Amino acid sequence: MNLPLNPTHWFTGAIAGLLMTALPAAAQTQTFVEFSGTVDPTGEIRSVSNGTMIYTLDSQSGGFFNYGDPAQVVINVNNPSTWQVTISPPTAFTVQPAEYTGATTFTYRYSLSGSNFASTSEDLEVATQFPLINSGETAVAIQSKARPQNPQTQPFPAGNYTMRLTVTISPTAGGQPAPINSGTP
Repeated sequence: MNLPLNPTHWFTGAIAGLLMTALPAAAQTQTFVEFSGTVDPTGEIRSVSNGTMIYTLDSQSGGFFNYGDPAQVVINVNNPSTWQVTISPPTAFTVQPAEYTGATTFTYRYSLSGSNFASTSEDLEVATQFPLINSGETAVAIQSKARPQNPQTQPFPAGNYTMRLTVTISPTAGGQPAPINSGTP
């Protein structure tokens, strides 16, 4: 017996047949691709320009070397908060006339600009340390003064004088070990 074809039944049957003959879906797979890089914990002193002292004669305190043009040290660090700067004053002149045998008091002032900021207007006689909390270049300007301890009895005799402060950058306790760089303006 022939039954009339119902187009709706025929279509449904055709789709069901196709679904049964289709291949099973492939399982999805994935993988991870990673990229890596390294930043070495470097700190460096890029340039040093020397400063000057100006001899000043004062009737009350005698003659002394006063602040002149600042020395400048440019420091670059690439890991913030892992480096510190230390400024150490001299303990003696590196060049002085042979006639000068007296003791000298050395003081300095500093100012940081660029990536890090700090300064003092006080005359400092001891080493100063401060962290570099920002990466990048920091210019450290330093002025220095030298005064005879007994200016009336042992003043500076005429001649050439040179003194050196030491600027050191080194890793902080939280930083990675790395070479310590020093400059002596």
